Amino acid sequence: MDTVNFKEIFLSSIHNRKMVNIEYSAEFLLPNIYRYSPLPEPALSVSDFLHLLGGGNLNADSPFAFHFSPIECGLLLYTDSGVGRITTAGGTEYSVADNQLLFLNCNQSFTLQSIVLPWNFKLFFIDGNSLSMYINILHNQKSNCFHITSVSPILHDLRSLLSVRQKPDISDLLFMHRNLTEILALLCTSCYPAPTTDPSNAAWYLIEMKDFLDNHYPKDFSLRQFEETFKINRYRLCREFSACYGLPPLQYLTRKRLEEAKKILLTTDFSIHEISSMIGYENTNHFINLFKKYESMTPGKFRQTVQQGQSVSRCPSPQTYPAT
Repeated sequence: MDTVNFKEIFLSSIHNRKMVNIEYSAEFLLPNIYRYSPLPEPALSVSDFLHLLGGGNLNADSPFAFHFSPIECGLLLYTDSGVGRITTAGGTEYSVADNQLLFLNCNQSFTLQSIVLPWNFKLFFIDGNSLSMYINILHNQKSNCFHITSVSPILHDLRSLLSVRQKPDISDLLFMHRNLTEILALLCTSCYPAPTTDPSNAAWYLIEMKDFLDNHYPKDFSLRQFEETFKINRYRLCREFSACYGLPPLQYLTRKRLEEAKKILLTTDFSIHEISSMIGYENTNHFINLFKKYESMTPGKFRQTVQQGQSVSRCPSPQTYPAT
């Protein structure tokens, strides 16, 4: 891709469609355009790095649809709120809703349109010599649309890209390359199961992580905390923990908390709000929604159902309980 003329190439490839007499300019999709000067190292070129061509943070409060002719680049599209849709020339549709990230090979015709307004999203057109490798890896997946959790490093990397200057130098290029490599590598990694590891042969730091989650589950937790404690990259920690114990650390923690919640539900008279706080969820509605997701019923319904089916020894709840 000719980075110098990307705007011209972009505008010539895009055609907007009128919707209820509301029309966006094609430049709406390019709040930022990145212009690269020749690098100080003659042996290097911008194409040697994964880099941004254009894009940024967008907010659409009116409907729109744009049809693209093929462009030789990739597209990362993340939705903060609302819903958008991409439809390829082959008829494949990707609906990108809250907290979802789409990676698309733009070397095909496609249509981008808003579905649920307001649609707040981040959009990055990217290029680089190694881009084709990631395109080939993701090409045969069932979907190129991924759910991104609030603690995912991918979300941090996407937000970091918004700070890149529009006239990048070599340090900016290295920064972009690192962030884009992490994003694409993590997307590719999520498509393949990690090799399993015998828990009895777990590394010492994995054993300590599990011990912490098992015995201190009500406390706040972050992968960065373990990264700083063990001096080991958090992506590696997450992957190795998942391979050893069958779940990523955050999912393992959720399971542990819910198992403890079930025990408390069946052996005490604590209220749902009290139990939520005891296992580490200050937001009771969040706890109820999680419980329903994993158990297919609310905590109250679970308690009632089990009580009706068996006799359980219960102890009255005290007026107060130790802070966790």
